[in-house]
Amino acid sequence: MCEIDWDLVLKFVSPTTSLLTFFVIVWGVLTWKNQVIFQKKLDLADEVAEVFSQMEDLFYDLRNPWLDGNEGMTRMTSENEDPEVSKLLNTAYIPIERLNKQHHQELFGRIYKYKFRFKIYFGKEAVEGFDTILEIQKRIRVAAKTNYQSILSAHKPLRETDAQLADEFHKLCYCNNFKEGNMFDDEIHHQVIAAQQKVLKVYKSVMQESIRK
Repeated sequence: MCEIDWDLVLKFVSPTTSLLTFFVIVWGVLTWKNQVIFQKKLDLADEVAEVFSQMEDLFYDLRNPWLDGNEGMTRMTSENEDPEVSKLLNTAYIPIERLNKQHHQELFGRIYKYKFRFKIYFGKEAVEGFDTILEIQKRIRVAAKTNYQSILSAHKPLRETDAQLADEFHKLCYCNNFKEGNMFDDEIHHQVIAAQQKVLKVYKSVMQESIRK
């Protein structure tokens, strides 16, 4: 926040300064302070909007069910690993590999970075979209790691050891419901869009306020 040094302000006010002049000076200082604070809010809202405008594409990349043959190859392998088990593990590692991509990590990192400042300027309700996105990311990571560790220890698909966990994994890590144009149309996608819209609504409100100023 922008603090005013009132001692410095008073140095410009002499004993002969009229009451009107004094109030004009105070009004000017307070106006300047409000403008500085608003500019900080506007800059933050602009940065956050730029990140959240990428959320739909980000989760499309993360949860795309059409797998690339080269995906999952960055995991650490064991010596004398059975070829069939290797295939299972490579496929299971894909959601983890996607989460670990530098661009994806940078976007989630920026959400963490901006969340608390956004809450200070715009209130608790304004960061509900942040919480939703970060919670979905966490659930995907937990489900992906659970699936991978299960295959690593049992050497068989998760569905053969725990069908319920397997269903949860596929629901979180891959989208299997689509609408026209191959657009995602499932619960996780709708949560992402709702979170995105909540944050962009705050941004639009700030932009409208800046126009009125």
